[in-house]
Amino acid sequence: MDINNRVIAFGGRVMGDGQPKYLNSPETILFDKSRNLYGLNIARGSRKDSMLICEGYMDVIALHQAGFNNAV
Repeated sequence: MDINNRVIAFGGRVMGDGQPKYLNSPETILFDKSRNLYGLNIARGSRKDSMLICEGYMDVIALHQAGFNNAV
């Protein structure tokens, strides 16, 4: 989702030994992987003085599930 809570792409991860490990939406005019931070739409409202920067969306999801709503 983008910063305005609009869906711009989808992604998935295989659990186990399947291939490919990740399957993501291709880049488009709306979705440029290098120009979006996963979870920024949630983290910007966290009222924290800082944000946790993660490498990928699965890391952001895991931190949000653990209660860190300031992860991007």
